[in-house]
Amino acid sequence: MSNQYWEEGFSQRLEAAINSKGFGSIVDFLKGNEGSTYEQLAKSLGNKIAPIQIIVYVRELAEKSSEEEWFFLDSLVREINEYCPSGWKTGETGEFDAANSIGSWIAVIEPLGASYKLHQKRSALWLLQRCRRLCSGL
Repeated sequence: MSNQYWEEGFSQRLEAAINSKGFGSIVDFLKGNEGSTYEQLAKSLGNKIAPIQIIVYVRELAEKSSEEEWFFLDSLVREINEYCPSGWKTGETGEFDAANSIGSWIAVIEPLGASYKLHQKRSALWLLQRCRRLCSGL
């Protein structure tokens, strides 16, 4: 990935791209594109937006508000759709794809730096346990 993605003002570029699609905020954009992968979202916004920028922007927004659990669940669905497009644990690589989706999701919800708060850890663990219960029947 070139440094063009991280040029100064990337958040303003992201907001402008979202507004140009008729959405008032990143949350509206995500809710209007439920289930789309971060890659698909970035492509829909143009060639100067990278998937990681969407992830970082939304994660920081969720940390500043009380939307952490929504972000955890939303990002989990997006990562499963990215790594398990044919369904959960299907096909020859199904187990690997499922593990890959959960590993990638953990990387997405892990905030940058060392500011990982205790309540976020509890929320992440609660969600992981819930996902295990929900996915065990799939």
